[in-house]
Amino acid sequence: MTKLIKEVLLLFFVSILFLISSCTLFSPKRVTPTRTFHTNNYLITSHFSIMIPDNWVFSHIKPIYNGQIGMRFCFHDPEQRYHGIVELEETDKDLEIDTLKRYYLNRIKDKLKNIKTVKTTIDRREAIIFKGTALNNSQTIILLYPLFSNIILVEINYPFHNSSKTAVITDSIVRSLSFKRNIEEERKISSGLHFISPKGNWKWYSDVKRGFIVQGKINNKNGFIGIWKTNYSGLNELKQIEQFNIKIFNAFFYINNQKVYAKGVGNTNNKQAVELFYLLKYRNNSYIIYINYNNSGNELNPVQAYLSPDIVYFFSNCLLLERPAEDL
Repeated sequence: MTKLIKEVLLLFFVSILFLISSCTLFSPKRVTPTRTFHTNNYLITSHFSIMIPDNWVFSHIKPIYNGQIGMRFCFHDPEQRYHGIVELEETDKDLEIDTLKRYYLNRIKDKLKNIKTVKTTIDRREAIIFKGTALNNSQTIILLYPLFSNIILVEINYPFHNSSKTAVITDSIVRSLSFKRNIEEERKISSGLHFISPKGNWKWYSDVKRGFIVQGKINNKNGFIGIWKTNYSGLNELKQIEQFNIKIFNAFFYINNQKVYAKGVGNTNNKQAVELFYLLKYRNNSYIIYINYNNSGNELNPVQAYLSPDIVYFFSNCLLLERPAEDL
């Protein structure tokens, strides 16, 4: 009887041990969550996409056409404590990742100290992230992203502190980089302003306060169209801070397949460049529309410029006014 009890107890303990080991062996591994931030603020230009926090802005920098840099723009936070830049550099050939790493370490060795490097995969391609301390003791993170015979470089400089929030922001920005084969130009901000160029004939130029400016062709000449939210309730307020020689006139634009009426004023003091400002109200929000075009041949009547096929195309096909992200 005693022997039987011992065998039963032994079997019981063996069963318990097997159950514990089974739970350990077959329980799913804990997945470390990816650090990221939620944003409705992104830019796609020349097929390259990058995201930044909702209250940050992108800015235009003239590209350097010396065979090395073909795309260049920057971004920053409202307090301008974080400064970032995105560049596209051409190379002679598709460089192997370790060769690229050695080349770039030699390039930044006098710029950064305490450099750490890590290989990573971004948008299914191998890339390198460098982290270090700048000479002024600010922190720097650099992404080197090889793509065929080009290198995309994303660099962010920011104040030195060990905040986990800072790590989330900077890491998420550089890791958001991706190549959009089917989209050439797109700009979306959290206020609901959204620009996309199906044909690539309009291109993002720069952000402005509460909006952006794009560049394209108006009447076969270089032109700009801008749109931003405003607190103005009428164009008379705008006229108080600007000198216009075109009196207030009526206009309309087709936005989201809806005819939206506007009031316009303008300036033709420069004989070649015409500047037009329109006040437009849509979904209880007021917007300023800005149009700048070359009219050296006087082919386009400024008061009727909004009827130009190029401008009609832009507002009918490239501009969306969506509800702000906080309202969704």
